[in-house]
Amino acid sequence: MNIFIHQTQIKISNKSAYQFSIKKYIFIDATQQDWDVNKLLGNVVFQNLSWEAVQEILSFLIQNPENKIKKIVILTHDKRALCQKIKSEFHLLQASGGIVQKDKQVLMIYRLGKWDLPKGKLEPNEKFSLAAVREIEEETGIKAEIVKKITTTWHFYWQDNQKILKQTKWYWLLCQEESQTKPQTEENIEKITWVSREQLPDLLKESYASIAFVFRRFMKIK
Repeated sequence: MNIFIHQTQIKISNKSAYQFSIKKYIFIDATQQDWDVNKLLGNVVFQNLSWEAVQEILSFLIQNPENKIKKIVILTHDKRALCQKIKSEFHLLQASGGIVQKDKQVLMIYRLGKWDLPKGKLEPNEKFSLAAVREIEEETGIKAEIVKKITTTWHFYWQDNQKILKQTKWYWLLCQEESQTKPQTEENIEKITWVSREQLPDLLKESYASIAFVFRRFMKIK
């Protein structure tokens, strides 16, 4: 499970600590070391965290969007149980979207001051894959066909004083038709553009951590 709270990624994993590079991560065994979430930065791997400590980390990240933590990995022997506990802290929504490819370019949208990918909430009883195709056409006017699933992310945001955790399934799609290309302004989309691989790093600097994560997964499956 990959959760994004503001620009910080939380990964829930059942891997062992030795599988993470000591050059990239700070290691903390919560039963052996004192730690202060206010002083954390960069990439951190936790093992033996209590549920109360996990709640403390979640609360800190929610309340401090400008923190210096890039990624937190929480190691657990029961990944499913911990993921369920985390989900219980939020109101859950489901969405779907994707990376549309045309030749050697990919589609990005500009919305609310950030470069983003087209996506949207599922309609009642709608499948994730069908929602991705529908949302992309509604937001950009582009008809696309799914090649395969890329990944799933969980993204936090506030809505009407509720803590929302939105599950989004992301797909790789190929452009089929773009004669009706048009940004969906009612969804605050200002522009859409085709981006080359060379242009992508600069645009991702003005995007979200979750979107950069989706692109990293996309590059691995292509």
